[in-house]
Amino acid sequence: MSSKATDQRQRRFLPAAGHDLFLPFYDPVVSLLGGDRTRQELIDRANLKPGQRVLDIGCRTGTFVVLLKRQLESVQVGNAESCARVCGLFNTRG
Repeated sequence: MSSKATDQRQRRFLPAAGHDLFLPFYDPVVSLLGGDRTRQELIDRANLKPGQRVLDIGCRTGTFVVLLKRQLESVQVGNAESCARVCGLFNTRG
């Protein structure tokens, strides 16, 4: 078995755009593809009330979590991400 096949089986997540080197471009590309409108529509449709809780699983770079917290300060927001490199980027935004 090739080492590439072994590496793919052991990996438990898909890096942004399929490769870690594209991580810095993830948010700008998602934004260009309409991600900002989609995030805002999701927040609007959720109809969240003060004190409710939201958990974003697979939050990637945390853009949705940051947007949600800025708009609805009274909503408790948590996040979970398995990629350590992405978590490091998210922590710089926090």
